Amino acid sequence: MLGIALTAALVLVAVGFLLYGNLIPTTPSEVVVIIPNGASENLHLGFEPSKITIVIGVNNTVVWKNEDSDWHTAHSNIPEFNSGLIQAGDSFTHTFLRAGTYPYHCDPHPWMTGVVFVKAATSTGIIAYWPYEQGQIGLTRLVMWSVKYEISRVIALPYGHANLLASGFGPL
Repeated sequence: MLGIALTAALVLVAVGFLLYGNLIPTTPSEVVVIIPNGASENLHLGFEPSKITIVIGVNNTVVWKNEDSDWHTAHSNIPEFNSGLIQAGDSFTHTFLRAGTYPYHCDPHPWMTGVVFVKAATSTGIIAYWPYEQGQIGLTRLVMWSVKYEISRVIALPYGHANLLASGFGPL
């Protein structure tokens, strides 16, 4: 019974790629890390969020935005990136190209630390799924990714099929 349901879900995914293949761009998106106002003076403030997980080819560009009145840095503990001083109101952008774990810190404010977890994209998998809004109850959008074809797409499936399909891929 589970095999039939999974097969049906995979067929729906294939149809979704064919019918809805151009719903979202294939350009990777950015993840934003905020340096909040007051972080230079408050030992309880730091990078927000301090830990992020990104996927190569999907959202592997990180932007650190300085919303504080003081200068900050985003400096990798290993030789991957170093922003130099990020002035108040400015930002620093880095695109990760290799999977790994990248701890980082702020040079002038050593209590400010963070970690970027970079994952390789699965060969084909589901990145995220969430229900449709406003009266489209029972449908779920799936964001699919394929390294082989270097594409990502949003498709719509009945909620039960989407949950079954998503559970088969497991977490990233």
